[in-house]
Amino acid sequence: MADFSTKQKNADSTLQLTVGKVYFDRTKQKIVYLITFPQKETWVMQDSFMYKIQNGKLMSKEKTGNMVGFSIFNLAANGKLADFGLKSSGYTMGKVEKDKRLTLTTWNPNPKLAKKLGHIVLASQDKRLSGVIFYNPGKELVSRQFFRKYQNFFGFEFPLEITQFTNTKKGQSLTLTTYKNLVVNALNEDNIYNFAVPGY
Repeated sequence: MADFSTKQKNADSTLQLTVGKVYFDRTKQKIVYLITFPQKETWVMQDSFMYKIQNGKLMSKEKTGNMVGFSIFNLAANGKLADFGLKSSGYTMGKVEKDKRLTLTTWNPNPKLAKKLGHIVLASQDKRLSGVIFYNPGKELVSRQFFRKYQNFFGFEFPLEITQFTNTKKGQSLTLTTYKNLVVNALNEDNIYNFAVPGY
């Protein structure tokens, strides 16, 4: 469980702020967001879908793929953040380079998926993941993520600040996500971890 805020600057220069709490259930592979701003809303991510609920009613259902598996929560909790979970997801390690204090490692997708997936470059410093750069199959830059302010929580490290730049046809967007008051194995929160999506 953690408090979080997301500040986003879209490609059209509009700004968006989202504030709330986030809960991750490692066993159920489930993430629950309790949004308090800009409006009260609950987001549930599970089984490759995101559900958005307002006032007890399901407002939308969106297919997201394996976003829970590749979430910062799951990767950190399972000790896979250092390689971004790529070692166990069909990618193979390629070129490794040194750039001052950074180690840059290129990961290539399975050749069978090369027409759909591009390569990924991980930047590490002091054995901590500091950045991820995503490319499309045409080797064009798609997005970049940077991880800062690591803290150790009961044996696993978690970055409290994540910055993401995403390139779109309309331009580049920027998202800054910060976490605080992180609690591992939060007690008396079963009603959140067991939150049931209306109609499911």
